[in-house]
Amino acid sequence: MKQYLDILDDVLEPDEMNWDFFETDFTTSADVVMKASGLRLEAIRVIAREQGVEIEDTACRCIDESLLAALADAHVRKMRAYIFVRRR
Repeated sequence: MKQYLDILDDVLEPDEMNWDFFETDFTTSADVVMKASGLRLEAIRVIAREQGVEIEDTACRCIDESLLAALADAHVRKMRAYIFVRRR
């Protein structure tokens, strides 16, 4: 129990927190987006091209937060279309 409390105290100590861990610029790759959302590479490339990003290597971390938001919107549209088709 002592170890747990020591760890908890270290985590909750705001003066010693490593703020470098929380980066403001987030990037990811097309591979990760494909696995997480089920979007096809072609759809990701089209949306990226609309945002001014060319994706040649799917492992390259070239998807930033704004592009990720556009891809998330596409994923939501895909899910809505799937749900509405299944209702009929």
